[in-house]
Amino acid sequence: MRRVMRLALSIAVATALIFPASAAAFNPDARCYGLMVSQWTVEVDPGTFEEGQYAFWWKFTGPAAGGVDYIGPLTFTVSDAVPVLHGNLFIHHTRTINPAQDGYFWAGFQWDMTGEIFGPPASTMPQVHAELDASAIYFNVAPGTGGAVPTEWVLARGGPAGSACANSGPASFDHRTYPSN
Repeated sequence: MRRVMRLALSIAVATALIFPASAAAFNPDARCYGLMVSQWTVEVDPGTFEEGQYAFWWKFTGPAAGGVDYIGPLTFTVSDAVPVLHGNLFIHHTRTINPAQDGYFWAGFQWDMTGEIFGPPASTMPQVHAELDASAIYFNVAPGTGGAVPTEWVLARGGPAGSACANSGPASFDHRTYPSN
């Protein structure tokens, strides 16, 4: 349950960083300064999706996930009725994208370095690195609105652990994608 709470908070923190409602995300006393995050991405080239509705799933494995955990199905729509936006667009559930849009999906792990966000004990950097080295996030997307947990997965590309508040602007940690090696 604690790991699922980490994912939910990860989504909330990332949304706050992408769409900041106030300067709280930049406050040195803000709770996010006690969070370390590792973002995992799957890039989507223009033309990948035809018009329609799609469901996607995330599969979290390893000690950073507390075993194996699934999030999904989450849905998004592809329609040529919406404009192509400039840049590499974060595709999340409920979003509608143009088939020609360049984009990415992301998920991540979080660690409470203070013990005050998720409760004691606080994580340590050796623990963060060990958990990250032994963990992975996988992704699945298919036409439709969901159904049973998928059996085929694509490994997402993982980034390093860093502060949840680091570089909170347009070039922030949460906006980076990690290409294939």
